[in-house]
Amino acid sequence: MEYDSFKKVLIFGNAGSGKTSLVERLERGSFTEGKKPLENEFITHKLTIENDQIKKLNINLYEIRIDENFNKNQELIDSFLYECQCALFLVDITNLESFELIQSLISNIEINKYPYLKMILIQNKCDQEDNRKISKEKFGDFINKNNSIESLGISSKDGKNIPELINKINIAVNESKNKLPSNIVSEAQGQKKTLMNVSGSLSLVLVGDSQVGKTCLVNRYFKNKFDASTLSNIGIDKDIKFVKIGEEELKLTVWDTVGQERFRALPKKYYQNADGVLLLFDVTKEDTFLHVNDWIKDVKDNSNKENDVVIYILGNKIDMPERVITKEKAEEFSKSLGLKYFEISCKINMNIPEVMARMIMECHMKNSGIKDVFQLKPAKKGEHRDRRRCCH
Repeated sequence: MEYDSFKKVLIFGNAGSGKTSLVERLERGSFTEGKKPLENEFITHKLTIENDQIKKLNINLYEIRIDENFNKNQELIDSFLYECQCALFLVDITNLESFELIQSLISNIEINKYPYLKMILIQNKCDQEDNRKISKEKFGDFINKNNSIESLGISSKDGKNIPELINKINIAVNESKNKLPSNIVSEAQGQKKTLMNVSGSLSLVLVGDSQVGKTCLVNRYFKNKFDASTLSNIGIDKDIKFVKIGEEELKLTVWDTVGQERFRALPKKYYQNADGVLLLFDVTKEDTFLHVNDWIKDVKDNSNKENDVVIYILGNKIDMPERVITKEKAEEFSKSLGLKYFEISCKINMNIPEVMARMIMECHMKNSGIKDVFQLKPAKKGEHRDRRRCCH
């Protein structure tokens, strides 16, 4: 199966709207009562759907949890919509806040930038009509005001209208010309930047063993290029771009550090004032995963920001068939450290814009004095999460 043949589809929804259950229904045609809600801000699924009408539909499906902070961040929204063919906006008809958050999100999308994007408003939990809090008339009024958006009522629990939804997704991804947006907000456009019109700066450092893909990540993010023959660094490189978060323009510096053991001391001084650290390992090489703890210790021992430095663990090369580190193993390890884990592929540009936008936003919010934003705390021994909440 060719990974680069997959189409990009997004599911937006607040906690409890039923995103995870919808993914299960699309992927396996089943429903699990009391399914564990999404813990991270987004997760990616690779789905292959086949039915009587569709021979084969390959999808990169992004399950994205939204809230008020997410809706305010134009850069993050645009990073998800980048190269997307179809966006599903999931509303729990029994929860008014669910609809309000989706309305807010849609109002922040500059639709004219995405002329080939199919947008579908989904009314979920139609099996609970007796508990409906959002009238069909209210949905109808919203659709009439946003005539580029389609609407469909479904139930992930009993499968109502799921075949119709699959058909709509199929039409969207196959008819889309996949044209890129004309202006990505994450990159500030226009005049040469000076200290007079830049409101702040961020410093990110890439670390990890040699050949895990640090330089490839930089090339993909800054130049949207990939070269499998990229040579290992023997020093420290940096790249700079100007990014926008809301009305603020920031100078972003990304340091690409050496990973070879004999040069291990070189990156340490760059950790001191880093706002964020992206720690890469290669999912096809176990030793690069086993060294992650050593890299984390190096960062924390040399950072001036103590616990305020944002650290993401990234499993790279997920497009490769010879994978040895499973997603579940990496997630459990990262969770035990209280760190976020994301899977990426520099080769096929999977999750690179999303992870970078997410990191930039989190670092900026911490620097702005907003504490405990999207924080994932390590589970204490004997501690269990409450899984009684149902989100179908």
